[in-house]
Amino acid sequence: MKSYKNALISVSIVCSVTILALLSVLFYYLNNFGTYSSVLENVYKKNLYELVNNVNSVEVDISKIVATTSFDTQQKLLNSIYVSCNDIEKNLNNLPISATKTQKVTNLYNVLSGYTYSLIRNNSVLSEENLDSLEDLHTSCLIVMYDLNTYLSDVTFNYSILGDVNFDDELDSSFNGGFTESNINDSSVPSLIYDGPFSDSVTNKEIKGLGDIEITQEQAMDIVKQHMLGYEYTSVSYVGETNGKFATYNYNVEGKNIKLFVQVTKLGGKIISINSNAESGNYNYSLTLSKELAQSFALSIGYEDIYPVWAQEDGNIIYVNLAPLVDGVIYYPDLVKVKVDKSRAQVVGLDGTNYCYNHVKRKTQAPTISKETALKKVGSRLQVVDTNLAIIPNEFVGETFVYEFVCTWKDYEYYVYVDANTGEEVDILRVCKTTYGNLVV
Repeated sequence: MKSYKNALISVSIVCSVTILALLSVLFYYLNNFGTYSSVLENVYKKNLYELVNNVNSVEVDISKIVATTSFDTQQKLLNSIYVSCNDIEKNLNNLPISATKTQKVTNLYNVLSGYTYSLIRNNSVLSEENLDSLEDLHTSCLIVMYDLNTYLSDVTFNYSILGDVNFDDELDSSFNGGFTESNINDSSVPSLIYDGPFSDSVTNKEIKGLGDIEITQEQAMDIVKQHMLGYEYTSVSYVGETNGKFATYNYNVEGKNIKLFVQVTKLGGKIISINSNAESGNYNYSLTLSKELAQSFALSIGYEDIYPVWAQEDGNIIYVNLAPLVDGVIYYPDLVKVKVDKSRAQVVGLDGTNYCYNHVKRKTQAPTISKETALKKVGSRLQVVDTNLAIIPNEFVGETFVYEFVCTWKDYEYYVYVDANTGEEVDILRVCKTTYGNLVV
């Protein structure tokens, strides 16, 4: 009996300890449930955003293939599509969506992945039949891309994927990733501030466009006052300096219904940046007049020989990219980006970083190959609407002399670049229309 009592006490102690341990674990999980939910929510959202990015990349890459006859470029794009398709499958598997809802989309990118892989293994320039098949696939990819981007744009900042998931019945869940509306026909399945070409290029780490003469803060103040007269300013005040890639003196300018923040480089005394807070006006400048205004303003503050090479309109704001045009050659590494408010008929923003990094006098070049020879590198489906000679930045931190062919296909616009000396295709950019304007990728 004594042994029985001891055994009973031991069991009771073990049970008590076990219960306490279980209660501790339960308390820990309850206490950290919010943390785990937050982590899971972030994982889901990360996969959703990656999915959108990969779907967009596939659409752009397919549309670029029709713009080239270069074997190397085609292979590069096919490999990119293949990798993105596999990533799309991973993204879908990591989202709480029923396979029934994503079946058509999954099938599309599985087929596209297999097809691009076969084209890569074929190891030859794409035939017209290959291009026809890719064009059909592109149509389906467009449907998914538009549906998915529309879905994402409708998702509010505080939206919770977990809050819309029914883990007991995925078919009854509200969250669907935007795929329930994708109307893909199974039978068809077998390259902001608003940027123009090379708007983000900074080819030289060394600053070449400012010279070696350092100015004083008082001299910089005089430069600001001289060039801000058109804003009818009431005060110009010095607000300190910046010592980053560019050492600058910084000023606040109070004008008529406008406040400007202006930065002047210590070396060379160049106005490198203007940002503003302005009220709308009563003007209604056209795109042409806005480009002329951007050009004349930039010329007036010391940016030489520059002309508009890109313009994008968004409401009252027109973004204009300017580049030097010397002896018929556009110098893209030296871009100046200007922001014009057409309702005020005023420049309300400027970024001269690229110009200040790269601008030097270059030797005049003449192309080794003819325009007709270079044209052979442009895809036969593209219609060429303009041709220029240009200097563009390259991936090896240098510059390349090229023919620039501005082309269209369907509703798309392309920039195709062919080396003017070797005849090799250098780059293809496509203008992508977004809800925020046109972007070149």
